[in-house]
This record gives sequence, structure tokens and C-alpha cells, in this order.
Amino acid sequence: MVEPLLEAFGVNAFEADATLIFLSAGRLQAQMPLIEEYVEPGQGCAISRKMHEIMEQPTRIEISYRDPMLDYQVAMASAERLDGKGTENLALPAMLDAGQAQSLAEDWMQARRAGRHTVNFELPWKYAALRAGDRIRLDATSPVRDYIITSVEDGATRRIEARGMSRHVRYPHKAELPPPTEAGPSVVFGRPRFHLCDLPLWPGAEKPVDQFRIAAFARPWAGASAYASPEDSGFEPRSVVTDRAVTGRLTATLPGGVSGRLLNNASLEVDLHFGALRTTTLPQLFNGANSALLAAPDGQWEILQFLNAEEVQPDRWRLTGILRGQCGTELEALQLREVGTPFIVLDSAVIPAGLKARETGLALYWRVGASGQDFSDRYFSTLKITGGLRALEPLEPVHLRSRMDDRGDLHISWIRRGRIDADSWLATDVPLGEDREAYRIEICSSGKLIRSVEVAQPRWTYPAAERLSDFGSLATPVDFQVAMISNAVGTGRFARAIFN
Repeated sequence: MVEPLLEAFGVNAFEADATLIFLSAGRLQAQMPLIEEYVEPGQGCAISRKMHEIMEQPTRIEISYRDPMLDYQVAMASAERLDGKGTENLALPAMLDAGQAQSLAEDWMQARRAGRHTVNFELPWKYAALRAGDRIRLDATSPVRDYIITSVEDGATRRIEARGMSRHVRYPHKAELPPPTEAGPSVVFGRPRFHLCDLPLWPGAEKPVDQFRIAAFARPWAGASAYASPEDSGFEPRSVVTDRAVTGRLTATLPGGVSGRLLNNASLEVDLHFGALRTTTLPQLFNGANSALLAAPDGQWEILQFLNAEEVQPDRWRLTGILRGQCGTELEALQLREVGTPFIVLDSAVIPAGLKARETGLALYWRVGASGQDFSDRYFSTLKITGGLRALEPLEPVHLRSRMDDRGDLHISWIRRGRIDADSWLATDVPLGEDREAYRIEICSSGKLIRSVEVAQPRWTYPAAERLSDFGSLATPVDFQVAMISNAVGTGRFARAIFN
């Protein structure tokens, strides 16, 4: 909550002597020190200057906020430049009027441009009073004269790092009320695009019912409100989406892929409706960073992660270093995806839709539209969907193995998986996650079920006499599948193997 406010209002946070110090770039200062004396290094210049590429700067900056003059709805102010690349967004948890927000957007853009310039130099101890957060001025030959000290390292000399700052800080001003006109509202809202996603549990998720989630997007963005009812009337409010999700669609066909390994040679391309993506590191990736949802043809959602993100065209991104089939969505990962498949960044903008525990598995009508608008079809659309089951569904077992003894009996074993707190390396065994341990076994022939068994351990023996009765020969391959049973939703996902 604090970081966006600091960013927008130009407040710098520094640590000094075990104390966190907040300093405003626009604070009053009697006189800005002019640095005229430097310590010459053994090699090189006294001042090391660096200017970052302009293409690393955004072309457009957007600030979203709550406007009291619009019944506290979400509004947006922006600032643009001709050069640069991409759009950066800042969601302020604050109530502003349009004039304040516009001034902040311009200030933020100006500060970003000035911050391209960074300097490093050493000072003698006559400048002992300088500390991180102080503003200084360099000689007139510098492309940017005013800087903010970002780092001080003391030794025989004082090593200083500083970034450029805008020389003209505009303080946010109050806008006057616009005169009434007959032209209608200046911003026209429409129906937001939205997705209702029934998702599995992941580490840290506490309530299965909250895994039925909503992601919404619109331009312009007014926020989105979700309502639900067992029939196409009598809707009651369930959730309010304050942040628009980063959504998009695939631009190229994506074949099915294996899970459980980093696919460095695989990639997917997506056109984003809004926002931007970023590259991460392997430790962050393995800790859950850069997670996304990819719709599957069967109506489910695959959870995947990506290591690298590159913008190859405006709003078109190529993702590489893919981890597919995360959080038990291996079956979804195997399915082919066509061009236009929905893609959603899985972050804090994807929130619980508001499903109640007693509604798990029920088909409900969900009506989602622009917040603050009337309940008509102009602003709202309706979808009938069942939710809450995926988080309760047991995951398919893994490592199916078979062994035949001298009598011809087939001994089959597998390893169960847990959907709740199953990722800890400290536990001696994976938590069961169900009221009881039980498995359903199915034996098929030519796609037809010929034998069904329920067992209470992760193993089963298929006697030779029963195999001979089922297939007429012990040489016939056994089409075997097994699933864990849940008291809440019944049989979970099947794992399948063919044993010869």
C-alpha cells in the first residue's frame, strides 16, 4: 500500500543508522549544495556518468485512483511522451480529484526521465553532512544538474551514488469543478471482459471456495462488480474487482507440453490487452513468480510460469523458459491451444469471486459489469457456470509401476499426491488432505470398463485368474487407471498406464 504512494508523490525512503527516513523530493531546502571538489580516482574521471537508454523508459504512464466527484469510482490520469516504449501503471490507494491525479502523472513521468541519469563519484570528508536522500547540484556542464543521493559508502573518502531529478517539481493542485454541460459524461464505460476461473489449490491458499476466482479488464476501467443468483434474477453482490487483470490472447498455436521440467526451447506469444510482463530469476520462478493462467479447451485452466518475457512488438510478448502444468494442471498442459486462447497473469488482480461454501458444485448465474453503472445489459453480462469443485478434487497419483510374480499375478503400486500443504520438504510424508485414504481402480479394454475396484492403500494385486477371465489371455496388455477418492467431490483425476 505504501510503495505506490511514495512513487507517485516523489517521496524517497532511505535507511540510515538503523532508522528508516522518508524525504520528499519537493521539500523546502534553504540551499542545494553545489559539489565543486572531488577526490580523483587512480584511473578514469572524477565523475562517472551513465545515461540509460530512452527505450527503457515508458512512452505512457497511467495512474488509477478514486475520484470523489465520480462517486469514488476508479478513474485514470495519464502522461505521454513521443519516445520510449510501453506503458507503466500505478494503482494509488487514494482519493484524488482529476487535477491532482493529472499533476502526479506528469510529475512521475518527468521524474522517470530525469532518473535516467546516474552518477558515481568520491568526495572528501568536508562533505561529511551529506546523507542518502539529500539533494545536490553538480557543475553546469552536467546534462542534469540536480541529483538525489541514493547511496553513501564511507571509507577514506565518501563514495556517492546519485540519480537525476527534475529541476521543477510541480505540487499537485486542486482542480475546479467543470461547468455543467449537455454533452454527457466525458468517459463512456462499457461491459468489461471477464473470466470466472475454477482453480486448484496452491501453496498458501487457505479456503478451497476462494479458488473460484474472477479476472476482469476494460478500457476505460471503472472497476468491476460481480453478482450471483441460482436463477437469472434476484442477484446479490459478491465481489468488487478494483484492479484490472493483465489479460491477453495467444497469437500462435501452442502444442501440448510436459510438466515438471523447465522448457527452455518452448515459447508462447501473447497479445496483451493491458499491462506488461517482466523477466524473473530462477529462484523467484521456483518460488511462484510469473504465474499465469491459460484456458484449456475443456473449460479448465492450466497454471504455468515463465522465466523470460520479451516485447517483440507493441503489446506482443514472447515468453520462454516455460514451466507447464503447475499446481496439478498436468492434464490441461497436454492439450493443444489454438490462436486466441485466453491468457491471464495470475497476480493480486485475480481475486475470489465470492462463491459461498454451500454453492460448491452448483450452476449459478453470474452477472458482471462496470462498477457504479446501472444493472442493464449495456454495462453487465451474464454467465452460467459451476464453481468450487477444482480445489476439492484430488490430484491424480503418480509413478504407476507393475511387477509380475511367478504365478502371473500383477502387483501394481503408485504414489499419492496431496492438494493441501504438500510442497514442504520438511515433512516425512505428504499430508493426506482427505478424510480417508481410498482409491478407485478401473480396468478397461478397447475403451470399455471391465473391472472396477476400490482399495485403501496405494497398491493392488491383479490375480492371474481374474486377468484370464477379463481378457482371455495373460499376454493381453492391461489398461489400468487409478484415482483418489474424496468424500466431498467423489472420484478425483485418473492416472493411466498400460502394463504389458
